[in-house]
Amino acid sequence: MALSALFWLAAAALLFWAVGAYNRLVRLRAGVAQAFAGIAAHGARLLALLEEFGAANPVGEAMPAHAVLKAAAAQFAICLAAARAAPLHAAEIAALATAAQVLGTAWGAALHELPEAEGKDAPAAATTGPRALWRQRWEEEQMQSSASVQQFHTAVQHYNAAIAQFPALLLAWLFGFKAARALEWHLSQGKP
Repeated sequence: MALSALFWLAAAALLFWAVGAYNRLVRLRAGVAQAFAGIAAHGARLLALLEEFGAANPVGEAMPAHAVLKAAAAQFAICLAAARAAPLHAAEIAALATAAQVLGTAWGAALHELPEAEGKDAPAAATTGPRALWRQRWEEEQMQSSASVQQFHTAVQHYNAAIAQFPALLLAWLFGFKAARALEWHLSQGKP
């Protein structure tokens, strides 16, 4: 009789632990998705900046890098939407990281096609010309997005650490929790 009561007590304790551990994993997974929402918002602002750049600098035959930038922005938008739908899937995050690198390189090339300034204003163009103004706006957007990227990295690290700990890793395996991938968000202006 005492052995049966001890068995049921242990089973109840194991059940309560399993429910608590599962809830913790679900909370951490939701935290990763919530942290990615900040990155998605910055990505949307970046795409708006690129649309504004495209409207201010229409694609012409003399500016082939602008067409490449438009295509890179479209690729980035698709990858951002896919990653927004599944921020815990490594493939979508890797595709977004690659798209961000391509976009940064295309941005640098398109920016290089812009004139610094014309006429007598050429010496002041390094700080006030169209190229300098667009470069400044791009860098401001990058600085603002760095906090969101860091929050996402922290959330991914906590989630990955939780699903790798024993005995929670048994629940992670049982319920199909997979390790998430941190985003390598490099939007630096590539050299043409």
